Amino acid sequence: MNVARTTPILSMLPARQVRLVLLGLAVWVAGAAEPSAGGPPVGSTTKSPLIEFAGVARCEAAAGWRLQKDESAADPFLRLAEDPYVIRVRLLGGKGSRYATMDDFLSGFEATTMGRPPEKLRIIKVAGVETWLYRHGYPIMLGDPHVSDPTAVRLAEEEFCLLPTGTRFIVLCWAREDLPDPMGRGEAIWRSFLDSFELVD
Repeated sequence: MNVARTTPILSMLPARQVRLVLLGLAVWVAGAAEPSAGGPPVGSTTKSPLIEFAGVARCEAAAGWRLQKDESAADPFLRLAEDPYVIRVRLLGGKGSRYATMDDFLSGFEATTMGRPPEKLRIIKVAGVETWLYRHGYPIMLGDPHVSDPTAVRLAEEEFCLLPTGTRFIVLCWAREDLPDPMGRGEAIWRSFLDSFELVD
């Protein structure tokens, strides 16, 4: 709006109407200067929410993922899910825990593949700690128990690593329970999650 051109017109209007015109002009100018209500200001960044876990760790959750957490259980856990991907954090080795040590966990059914030891993939660094990244399979479709067919067992893959924390230990897991991931989206989110994971002193 050209304010200079409106000055002769304003001089011809009653004082009350002049005040209303000037008020409307001020509101219009203020609205044009503010960012759109439909999004954040230009240049701002949106961070993933930070999650505290059981007083021993914190991490970032991918935006839009469903969160489930229970810190009062004998084995506290945190679960993040966006079908078909699942990320889990578990604190084990405390009083009443299912697994007293990391060796107990590695030899248990939640780390093995049909009784076979988990596969060692590579050494990674999480929260400043070097640890093995493992992979194992677990059945998600057993088929007809009356039919002897080895192809009836379908395995989902899960990657996991272990972090000691005091007298206990943390298990970080990532699983893809359904479709293949040719674009690597789930794996990229898993790597980002590991990068964000921190131990609390």
